[in-house]
Parts: sequence; C-alpha cells; structure tokens
Amino acid sequence: MASLMLILALAVAALAVAVSESAQVARAVLLYAAQGALIALLLVLGAQVSGIHGLIGSAVTVLVAQAVILPLLVMRYARQGAPAEQQPPRMGYLWAGALTLAGFVAGEFLFPVLLEGIPGATAHVPHGLAGGVALVVASLWTILGHRDMLKVVLGVCVLENGVHLLMAAIAPTVPELAAVGATLAVIVAVWLLLLVGRRAEEATGARDDGLLDRLRG
Repeated sequence: MASLMLILALAVAALAVAVSESAQVARAVLLYAAQGALIALLLVLGAQVSGIHGLIGSAVTVLVAQAVILPLLVMRYARQGAPAEQQPPRMGYLWAGALTLAGFVAGEFLFPVLLEGIPGATAHVPHGLAGGVALVVASLWTILGHRDMLKVVLGVCVLENGVHLLMAAIAPTVPELAAVGATLAVIVAVWLLLLVGRRAEEATGARDDGLLDRLRG
C-alpha cells in the first residue's frame, strides 16, 4: 500500500509539471482533472491506512471540485476566443521539474521533522506531505513563470490541490464542511479571475498579462 501511495504522490507531482508546461491549455485542463482524481484516490487509500474515515469526505470534495467543476469552468473559457496554444518559458520543463522534485523531497523528509514539535500535527496520509508541498511549489512556478492568463488560473487551481492535500494529511479531523467552504471560495475566486481575464482579453485581443502591463505603463 505504501509503495502504491508513493507512486500516486509522484504521479500527482508529475502532473503538476505537465499542467504547468503543456503548450495546449485544453490538454493542461485535462491533466489537472486527472490530478484531482489521483489525489482523491490517494486520500481514499490514506483513509484505509490511517483508519480516519474523514479522509473519504476530503476525497469526495476533491473529486467533485478539482476533477469536475473547476476543469469544466476553465475549459469553458479556454474554448472562447484566444489561441489554444501558448509558448512555455524557455527550459520550462527543466525548471518546473527540478523545483517540484525539490518540493517533494522537502515534504517527504524535512516537513515530518518540523511537524514533530507541533502537538497533534502528524502526517496521516503516507507521502501526502510530499505530494502537497510539490504541488504548492509547482503552482507557484506556474503562476510566476507564465504569462497566459488561463495558465495562471490553472496555477491557482493546482495550489488549491496542494493546500487541500496538505490539510487532509496533517489535519484530517477538521470538519469537512470547513474544507467544502474553502473549496467553494476557491471556485468563486477562479470564476472571478476568468471573468476579469475575459474582459481583459476582449480589450486587448490576447490573454498575455505582459501585454496588459505594457498597456498600463
């Protein structure tokens, strides 16, 4: 079981890199949906290992929101207007992969040591910390390293995946209603980002936020 969960955590991290660097936004959205499904599976297995059935609720929340609602929301806007492909940063896969791997290693070996001094803070999902930290790092690279507005939105979505995985791994007993509320807030935030991006695209004819910076200047 531990080996399977390690493979799933690595796959989740690898999908974060693929989401960040895929030239086709539609493909990146599908990869993001697959990532949500794998995280849900990881949480279900974590519930079996730890005996904490609250992780099942977290898995359902991730599956519905991150594997269905958010991908459909982003895909709806990806199909409207602007070109479907964008140029990734130079050596993007190399940088994204290296940073994500560093985050995974830190989550696997450093964070458990840091949690030892915090009462009640224990990693209940094997390799969940590693996967969560890797997703946070990959999402920050996506948000800061890309100009395409939809890629930035996907970076925010991956960040939500990482935070949700970390919360489930460290504090699985937190009422699921709180996690659902946080997820709904992210869905609304993503919708607003897409709405603002659509208005900006209508004004400039492009999704490049660098163009918006130049126009503002």
